Amino acid sequence: MLTTALVESSLPPESVDKTQLLWVELMLIMKTCNDQLFTTKDQTAILIEQGSYVQRLQWLQPLLHEWKNKFKDLKGNDICTRPRVGTEADD
Repeated sequence: MLTTALVESSLPPESVDKTQLLWVELMLIMKTCNDQLFTTKDQTAILIEQGSYVQRLQWLQPLLHEWKNKFKDLKGNDICTRPRVGTEADD
């Protein structure tokens, strides 16, 4: 299962702010989704024919909801709204 701890352990914490961390986490969730649903053309066809893709999507849904909640929580903080280095606000 993907966690923020997994992402944090693979990146130097001093160079990554919370927003970047969340986007990396989303990318890992989407990679997992891609790996689960689209391993091969034949496997994807089997998932669709058998209807078992629904269970795969249901497994991924809580991960996406958790990510969305973290992002919404962060969005309220100034870390998401502060100007980036090198933007017009720095002048």
